[in-house]
Amino acid sequence: MRKFGIGFVLLVFPILSIITGFLVKGYQLECARTAMKKKQKLPEWIDFSKLFVNGILALIIGIVYALPFLIFLFLSVGTVFINMIKTGTELTSEALITSMNSFTVPGLIITIILFVLAIYITPIAVLNFVNKNKFKDAFKLKLVFKKAFTSKYLITIIFILAYSIIIFMITGGINYVFALSANTILILIIQNILSALTSFIIGVTAFTLIGEIYQKL
Repeated sequence: MRKFGIGFVLLVFPILSIITGFLVKGYQLECARTAMKKKQKLPEWIDFSKLFVNGILALIIGIVYALPFLIFLFLSVGTVFINMIKTGTELTSEALITSMNSFTVPGLIITIILFVLAIYITPIAVLNFVNKNKFKDAFKLKLVFKKAFTSKYLITIIFILAYSIIIFMITGGINYVFALSANTILILIIQNILSALTSFIIGVTAFTLIGEIYQKL
């Protein structure tokens, strides 16, 4: 409970969690490392500086793998808005449709595919880094794709997705119950608590599960 409690406290304060969230991400990566070694217990909260740095590096890895998505997002949607601003066109649904060019729709389709692909392969890229603690290993694309496009990994990701949906449904139901009250402060407190719990539980579970199968991929 102590290990769980530390993670919860680091995430429960909205503004502070922007910084402490890196510590939590680093801890979740340690959960993956522990799972790789077939250890059942959650790791201890030690070496906070290492956890913080690893959390930041995981974010950088995610951003790099999201770059193709971000580029196509800008090319397909960003240019439309820029043209509307330049011409002084009022932002309406009709004007937006009119401003779309021949690239916009295909570009959006490619953008969605790249977004899904980035979300799908990033965990494996991060675990490549975690495995030997070498940042460059996260960008060994041949190894990343080899491990990502396997049935074991796909099934694990589907399970994590289903698990996350169930958790969100439960917390959403709890949020709804408390939202029936008129106490705004109480609602915000409950939302922060549930958000911290959900983020920590899903993150630890996801990286632990992927860590358990990583060596078998």
